Amino acid sequence: MKNAGSGSLTLDVTSINKAARVFGFVTPFGMAPPDFAARTLVDFRDVPALLSLGWGVQGTATPFLTVDATGLVLDNHNASIGFRHVIAVGPALTDIQSLASGPRIVPDTTKPGTFAVSDGRIEVFTMFGDFTAAVAQKLAGGAKAVNLSATGDYDAATGDFTARRVLPRSPVDDPLAGNPAPRPAARRRLQ
Repeated sequence: MKNAGSGSLTLDVTSINKAARVFGFVTPFGMAPPDFAARTLVDFRDVPALLSLGWGVQGTATPFLTVDATGLVLDNHNASIGFRHVIAVGPALTDIQSLASGPRIVPDTTKPGTFAVSDGRIEVFTMFGDFTAAVAQKLAGGAKAVNLSATGDYDAATGDFTARRVLPRSPVDDPLAGNPAPRPAARRRLQ
């Protein structure tokens, strides 16, 4: 931040070329420098990360490179990836396709988690191993993933996304998912 006064504000949680948010006051006209007096610094390390990934309307049968009780490794070079492929931490966005390898979704062992699989009905799990087993079973049965969302913490150095919530979704109309969506009845206009 050019010409900003931080006073006694601790800046050790900020990094060069990384997003930061500060609250404070603009210096009155003609009284600069500094142009801005910072009072509060937001530490984005404490802001939950959001992972959001889509594989288009048709979905993909191979969204993950590996699926086991320790984690799900996303195939970030899957040809079916659509327009949505991002990890957001505050205002900082990471393009999942630009990463050298796919992020690994792992459970947060310090907090309770909620993991769910949706294919027209939602199955909810509190144990990550049960969740990954259900994901593997659905994919082996021919289901496809159309999108995945997760909240937690992202560590860019390790590529781990430590999740508290994960929801992969299959197409509702997919007959392979075992639960085709009911079609709405046609409505006639009465005259």
